[in-house]
Amino acid sequence: MTRDDVVKIIRSVAPPEFSDSKVDEDALNEIMPLLLAVAAHEREECAKVCDTLVSSYQKKDDKYGTESDATFYGASIGAEECASAIRARGELL
Repeated sequence: MTRDDVVKIIRSVAPPEFSDSKVDEDALNEIMPLLLAVAAHEREECAKVCDTLVSSYQKKDDKYGTESDATFYGASIGAEECASAIRARGELL
């Protein structure tokens, strides 16, 4: 989440009479650490959902054997890639 993202979110929820107002930079500086922490927490929670899917697909793969290996393996890899991509979004800041 960038400062521009935060400003867009603030403007999107502001009452119409304030939507074009200048955002108070001091206030923004004060709340940015909190907003970044909330965004990081949400990213990690989303990535954990993907991690759970990886585990679930691996268990199904073990249960159903060779006929479904490719399907569950592919799904597991996809879930791993999603978890990695979600976590990587935090590294872009």
